[in-house]
Amino acid sequence: YMIFKNMQALGVSSTDKVIKVGDTVSDIKECQKANVKCLSAAWSISQSETLESHNAKNVFYSISSIFGFLLPRIR
Repeated sequence: YMIFKNMQALGVSSTDKVIKVGDTVSDIKECQKANVKCLSAAWSISQSETLESHNAKNVFYSISSIFGFLLPRIR
């Protein structure tokens, strides 16, 4: 998976330290298989429904809401 290649390139050894932001079902599936937290970006209601039907746990509707979720966790 690309997640593991990126982790290796960045010297990150634990998936507990990784969060992926994606906007497709394949992003969700990659996160699930790699055991990585996934933030799903839904830019429309229909996209939201598609992502949620594939067990998206964290669905966001704007970049500012993603930042609002991330900022307290990286400080």
